[in-house]
Amino acid sequence: MEGGGGGGERGGGGGGVFFFFKQKTAYEIKECDWSSDVCSSDLLVLHSLKVPFSVSEGYIGAAPGGGPIGQWPSTRPDLVMLVDAYGVYVNDEGVIDPQGRRRVSGRLESSDVERISGWYERGTWLYGETQILGDPTPAEARERLEALFSVESSGWSGRWFEDLSTVPESLRTGDWDYTGSGIVMVSERDRFVLSGAEITGHLVEVRGHTPQGWDFDVPFGNWFEIVEAKGTVDAWLELPVTSSGAVALERRGLPAHAPMIIRGARTIYVAGDVSEAAVSFPLQSVAGSAAVVRTLPQTVDSAFFYRAYVPVVTWLVAAAESG
Repeated sequence: MEGGGGGGERGGGGGGVFFFFKQKTAYEIKECDWSSDVCSSDLLVLHSLKVPFSVSEGYIGAAPGGGPIGQWPSTRPDLVMLVDAYGVYVNDEGVIDPQGRRRVSGRLESSDVERISGWYERGTWLYGETQILGDPTPAEARERLEALFSVESSGWSGRWFEDLSTVPESLRTGDWDYTGSGIVMVSERDRFVLSGAEITGHLVEVRGHTPQGWDFDVPFGNWFEIVEAKGTVDAWLELPVTSSGAVALERRGLPAHAPMIIRGARTIYVAGDVSEAAVSFPLQSVAGSAAVVRTLPQTVDSAFFYRAYVPVVTWLVAAAESG
């Protein structure tokens, strides 16, 4: 999405929260139905915090059907959240498909990042997560985003699969005969699988603390990326590999222990795909419920979302609102 300049200055009582999405993958936005579990989970968190957010005014990127919607605000927002910036793809039949090979719209352009950088220099807070630093984001924009978020991407992403026979065709390599659990690692130029004697059989784990100081140790079942941190690391990603698995990683210059939540001066970067978690927020009408939600029983799909992501966004919104 093209845009120019550094954006206007904040007017009146502040610009409010502004989202930047480039693809909706699992959910449609239903602004009129915040209680529905088909409403975007990240928007439910904002709603629970009583953030004055409007989809019609605070969202830019791709609509559920794939077409571009939204426009940049005329005033500087307090907080910009960058997620799912990998565009909209279609399969060979021309149907919208996250696993499709042809991109039809959407990506972060250098001019977009220039605008965001201008806002940041004037006081805007930033949240980013995996899939804003990889393809199709242009190299120039990627480098500037890395500087903003105090990270450096390795270009590698991965995901734990309970059953490797269910891995999508687009992620497979050669004669795919893998079975059982394992980790699929992917870059723009290569991919490999950690399985069998290379893994311990445990899940990928994330250990650390929230900005509020709450400790957590939770499984992580979605896509993650390997990054180097130049900011403060609040949480670490732990890959469940044996010594032979560690060697397989080392051959490609990858660690088994990598930063997951990185905090900068006015930024937070999460090296995992989490904001679109397929979970229902149980306390939609309760402002500031992060401290309560994190104590509830969780699943592999919801643990990181509730015990890490919700507290992080709660803290970030409060920090942005206080200036």
